[in-house]
Amino acid sequence: MAAEYDRAAKGTEEPAPRESLTRISDHELYHTDIFNDLLKREKGRGRIG
Repeated sequence: MAAEYDRAAKGTEEPAPRESLTRISDHELYHTDIFNDLLKREKGRGRIG
């Protein structure tokens, strides 16, 4: 999903939408990292197969 926002940001020359799309892309990447870390932690505790 983040790559799609990034592509859209690169596809527009308008500064405000480009900045918003870039911010959304960054948030998507951040949230993916957070959830992956939580998943690893839970797997390590044997709570998730």
